[in-house]
Amino acid sequence: IIGIDLATTRLWGQLLGSAELKGRSLPVIDALIAAQCLKNGFTLVTRNVRDFKDIPNLKILCPWD
Repeated sequence: IIGIDLATTRLWGQLLGSAELKGRSLPVIDALIAAQCLKNGFTLVTRNVRDFKDIPNLKILCPWD
């Protein structure tokens, strides 16, 4: 379990704001997951690539591909 710190919450907000400015919908929880991965250098393992594909620098692995 990884705690949510101030840097993560700031990145979370930036991701949500950036998506909104581009006219895209990014679910709040997806933005938080992406922020945690980006801040900690993790690769996101998910089948839901569509919601995350436009997030810059986010490493994504779909084990079903």
